[in-house]
Amino acid sequence: MDQTPKEIISAHNPLFIHCKELSINKKYRYTHKQYIAEGVRAFDRTADITSVLVRKGTALPVSLKKQPYSMVAEKLFERLADTEQSQGIIACCKMNLQAVNTLEQDKRYVLIDHLQDPGNIGTIIRTADAFGYEGIIVTDGCADPYNPKAVRSSMGSISSLPVIPLTSTHELKGYTLMAADKSGIPFTKVAWPTGYILVIGSEAHGVSNELLTRASHTISIPIAPGVDSLNAAIAAGILMAQSVAKK
Repeated sequence: MDQTPKEIISAHNPLFIHCKELSINKKYRYTHKQYIAEGVRAFDRTADITSVLVRKGTALPVSLKKQPYSMVAEKLFERLADTEQSQGIIACCKMNLQAVNTLEQDKRYVLIDHLQDPGNIGTIIRTADAFGYEGIIVTDGCADPYNPKAVRSSMGSISSLPVIPLTSTHELKGYTLMAADKSGIPFTKVAWPTGYILVIGSEAHGVSNELLTRASHTISIPIAPGVDSLNAAIAAGILMAQSVAKK
């Protein structure tokens, strides 16, 4: 295979324009079903890579030695990079999207409800991957899991777990929902079923009433008096760890 890279020296280059739109435009991402991953750890696991862009002067990692790539002028690359200390490598990857009807009753999933911080979403995805969950369900009100910040925070797990967009809570009929809520029973007393959907809401508003009414169980995390709430990603991690410990 010829590994002589193509060179991108103009902002009018079609691949450069494509990557830039993927990084800033959610609608464009979902139209093309692709996303941007910056830094090797963001896509070095099971990502389905369509293009690789390397900043001029950056050494190509061993994991990409057989991957065709394009060399980008340093000033142009800065216009694509989303980090201050970029590793100099960006990949366009195919989204791993699934429909709600692919959910299995005996599997475990995390549902993220109206969470706005993409960094928290990426951390939840990474944690779910670590604890063997099968996928991430997201409501319409969530920040995009394929936002560059969420992708970076997931540390490659976004390519391992499917993202399952939810358009209506009616689609969850028949599934066991375990919703995190401060009025629920303490997590230490929960009998976790074999298959379920763990529902995590926003820090400001919690799980929506629509999902709470569908929940089979509501679960709380005991915290010190006077502390209003936990970070959503931390709460999700505690509950996922507890569910595994109870097996």
